[in-house]
Amino acid sequence: MVRRRPGAHAARALHSELVKRSLDGEALDEVTAPKMIEATAAGRGRERDPARRGIDVRVADVHGPIAAVVVDSNVYRGYLHLVRTEAGWKIVNPLWDYT
Repeated sequence: MVRRRPGAHAARALHSELVKRSLDGEALDEVTAPKMIEATAAGRGRERDPARRGIDVRVADVHGPIAAVVVDSNVYRGYLHLVRTEAGWKIVNPLWDYT
C-alpha cells in the first residue's frame, strides 16, 4: 500500500490560487488553497459520520479548458469552477452552503 502525505490528494486537485467561499450573513467567508490543504491534512471533515457523507458530482458544462460542476452531499451543496492545466483539472473557484 502506497502512503501519501496527508493533504496530498487535496493539493493535486486544487489550483494554487483557489479561494473557497461561502455566505456568512452578508459577508463572504473565504478559505485559500493552502488553508484547505492544511485542514485536509489535519483530518478536518473526517469527524462526520461516513454514512452521511454520500457525495453526488454532476458535470454541468465543459467548454475547452473550463468546466462547471455541482456537488451534492448530505452536508453541503457546492458549485465548482475548474480549469484544465498542464497538470490536469484543478478546482479554482468553489462556492458552497450547508444543506
